[in-house]
Amino acid sequence: GGPTPLIRSDMVFEYLNGKYPEFVAKAEQLGVKYRKVAPEVDDASSALGRSWKSMYGVQTKEQAETEAAKQGSTLNWLDGGDCRIVSKALPAVKVSSNG
Repeated sequence: GGPTPLIRSDMVFEYLNGKYPEFVAKAEQLGVKYRKVAPEVDDASSALGRSWKSMYGVQTKEQAETEAAKQGSTLNWLDGGDCRIVSKALPAVKVSSNG
């Protein structure tokens, strides 16, 4: 089981690097940050899915902020109890150990 990729990431990288080498170099230098809005309550019918409480295994905003800080993420609280999560800068390009 699990998701099936539509295209190999190494092919995407080669295309981007050939067509937009400056962009690839900048992404490699700066990394990427992931942003997600997590609801306060789990919702299996939503693309958002897991709540910030479930993601961090906590019950309060203060506990979530502590856990997020351990990961280098920042949290911005939104109206209605939702939370915008921004990850630390992560490597934009990674080479797989199995090719």
